[in-house]
This record gives sequence, C-alpha cells and structure tokens, in this order.
Amino acid sequence: MNTTERHRALYRLLASTIEYRGYSIVTPSLQLLVAADEVYNAVLRRFSFEESWLSKEDARQLVLSLKIYEGNFEHSIKELNKREEDVKVDLYSNATDPKQVSRNRSILKMVREKLSDTIHKKYLYDSVTARGYASEIKAQYLLSNTVYKDGRKVWDSYEKADYAVLNEIMGYVYRMSPSLEDIREIARTDPWRSYWTADKTNPIGKPVIEWTDNQRALVAYSRLYDSIYESGECPADEIIEDNDMLDGWMIKMRRERDSEKNKKNIENTLGKNLQNSKELFIVANTQEHADKINAMNDEVAQRIKQQRAAVVQQQGEAKDIQFSDVQVELLNKGQHNARV
Repeated sequence: MNTTERHRALYRLLASTIEYRGYSIVTPSLQLLVAADEVYNAVLRRFSFEESWLSKEDARQLVLSLKIYEGNFEHSIKELNKREEDVKVDLYSNATDPKQVSRNRSILKMVREKLSDTIHKKYLYDSVTARGYASEIKAQYLLSNTVYKDGRKVWDSYEKADYAVLNEIMGYVYRMSPSLEDIREIARTDPWRSYWTADKTNPIGKPVIEWTDNQRALVAYSRLYDSIYESGECPADEIIEDNDMLDGWMIKMRRERDSEKNKKNIENTLGKNLQNSKELFIVANTQEHADKINAMNDEVAQRIKQQRAAVVQQQGEAKDIQFSDVQVELLNKGQHNARV
C-alpha cells in the first residue's frame, strides 16, 4: 500500500461506523454481543431435540458417503501448516539467494492453495449442522441490530430484516475488511506507528471488550513488532518488511528455543550418563507421549530419521550400513584414522 492507501485503511479500521449507500453499520455494543450469544444458544437448544437435524459428525459422514472428500483433514491441515513453516524458514535462511527465494515463494503459494482448499472442504457442510445454522442466525442478528439510516435503527428485530439487503451489506463489510497482510503493514508503518508510540495504554480509545477483531489484531501485531525491534537479534529491515521472511525468522527463533528446552528435558529425563549417547529408545505410552519424545530430537536428528525412514520404505528393510548418515560417519572415521 502507498501512504494514501495506508491512511484510508487505518481510518476505516479504527472507525466505529461503516458507511454504505446511506446505511451506517455501527460496532456492536457489549450488551448486543451478550444478546447475540443468547440467540445462538437458543437456536442450539431448539434443534437439540430434533433428530432430523444433522450433527457435525453426521454431516461429515454424509460427505464421506457421497465421496465429496476423504481422509483425515485434521492431519492434512497439520501437515500443511508444518510444511508452510518449513518453507518460510528456508525462505528466511536463503534470503540473499534470489533463485532460492523465487523457488520458495512458488512452493509457499502452492502449499497455501492446498491448505485453503483443504480447510474449505473440511468446513464445506458446516452450514447443515445445528452449530453452523446457529452461527448464521447469530451473524444476522448482530448485523440487523447494527444497521442504521438517518440516525435510526432500520429494523426493529432481526426477524423483520430484509435479508437481501443484509447479505448485500455483509458482502460489502467483508470486502472492505483489511487482510491480515494489510493489518501487519499498518502495524509497522506510519501513520499508525506514530500513534502507537505516543500512547500504547489505550490506542483504540475504548474498552478492550468493545474492540473489533481487526483492532485487536492491529494492537497484537504492534506489540509483536515492538518485541522484534527490541530483540538483541533483530533482523534487517528488509526481513521485517517481508511478512513471510519475518515469519521464517520467528519460527527459526522459536525452534531454537524449543531445542534448548528439549536438551534440558533430555538431561532431566536421562541423566548425565546417557545424555551423550548417540541413539536412545524410549517407550511411549500414548501418541501424545510419543510426540513429546520425538520433539526431543533436534533438526539434524529429525532429518536423519526421515532419511532412514525413506530407505526402509523403499527397500522394505535395511542394515545400518545402508543408511547415508552411517556411511558418512564411517567415511569420516576412516579419514581420521588415516591421518593418525
């Protein structure tokens, strides 16, 4: 965004009212939010006794039976999120290599498209569940009670609302909402940055509970950038200005902290006599326990595990000498003995 666009986006984000074709859409009050939750719960209670209404699991089974989608979406989403993180770290680590940067951006685009498609399919049939329907009614209730014209509320109750007009307004509000990329840019640049620096105690000017989702995100990212600028390992400006590279830097820092914690866990769990062993096998009681044990491996160990698993998958079974890490170790030992 240029300076004019940033000003316009910021003022829209901070405004308590959105203007659209003579209508004024105001920010819902705390009392209205409470009332909307009551409407949501009332809808759920009404449908809890109707067996004909699909539960979320029933809807999922329907979709599976129709072969609209298959597989474990939670697992797929988790794997795609992990892949996205890995690419971002590689993007940051190779920031000075234009060819590698271009390659990683292309991979990142493909991963995001796949992730978006998977999430869309996961929630495709939420609207036929009781909770999905209740969420739609809640959204309609909130919007219908926040639309004004000539200083007066347009509809006395959401049951009397013109849903064609509501949907048109809802579409406009959605289109005018800043993206996460926009919010991050606003958070680290002027004019917001100068406002934020001047007063961080109450930058929005109203109670936190009355902030919009976008306003909360803006303040959260402003605090995040503060912590980055104050960090002893603060990256270069060109990294900070690139959201994906900055994410890569933060993920890398987090993984290094986690690695240090894992080393301490190993020391506490195994004691000094075993912590320097090359390989250790610990029996896990649950999948969660297994995940924690696996997290004790650093990035090098994780990579070795993946390489060994690939060899075993390809050949069915394998001896130590067939693993590349063992071959490299033997080669290094041979070179060392030759020098001695």
